[in-house]
Amino acid sequence: MRDNSLARHLIKQGHEVSVLPAYLPHLLDEEPAVQKSPVFFGGINVYLQHKFPLFRKTPRWLDQIFNSQTLLRWVAGKRGMTTPRQLGEITLSTLQAQDGPLVKEVDKVVDWFKEHGKPDVLLLSTVLLAGIGGAVREELGIPALSFLQGEDGFSTPSCSNSGRRRGN
Repeated sequence: MRDNSLARHLIKQGHEVSVLPAYLPHLLDEEPAVQKSPVFFGGINVYLQHKFPLFRKTPRWLDQIFNSQTLLRWVAGKRGMTTPRQLGEITLSTLQAQDGPLVKEVDKVVDWFKEHGKPDVLLLSTVLLAGIGGAVREELGIPALSFLQGEDGFSTPSCSNSGRRRGN
């Protein structure tokens, strides 16, 4: 919702805007600010490429099948398919960008920008995509910025020693 709202305001100010969904298609309860675009770093492809090296070499037409919005929405509706540990590992793979197992997905984003036009700036909706931002910045020579809003849900504080202070 935040990304769609930001896109709507930027368009209202006369800017050209592209919204590229990552992992899953956007599920909005309002009219999208821009036309649909392909899903990048589709959840199924990311999982398969992270876990099985064979999927890092599959042709793009097969990746497009796994990035089907219908399939991704169906999978997103399934609860408990990944553990927090798996999500953490996949996040680290995403942060590694071109130096990790998801290089094929990073290249797809860069190639999309090369085909559809180099933006003036890349705004990432979450710092968890910082690896992608760094790769796009290096490849296209543009600034990449990330939002930190909502990141607190990814870092849960923990308490040890039953809440006792040190020295007790």
